[in-house]
Amino acid sequence: MFQIPVFVTPDRGLARFYNDLHTDIIWPTIIAFTLIHIGAALYHQFVKKDNLIARIK
Repeated sequence: MFQIPVFVTPDRGLARFYNDLHTDIIWPTIIAFTLIHIGAALYHQFVKKDNLIARIK
């Protein structure tokens, strides 16, 4: 019946740039937070000795 006007043209180069930026930021961030989480659990278990891991089980 009618056509919706296109205001922005697709740009493959820009899309690839943002996709690469996304993957280059997201995966290292996930890995860093996972390592921080594991380090904090080990700190509580062996340094503070508050028996945190036993309470989780």
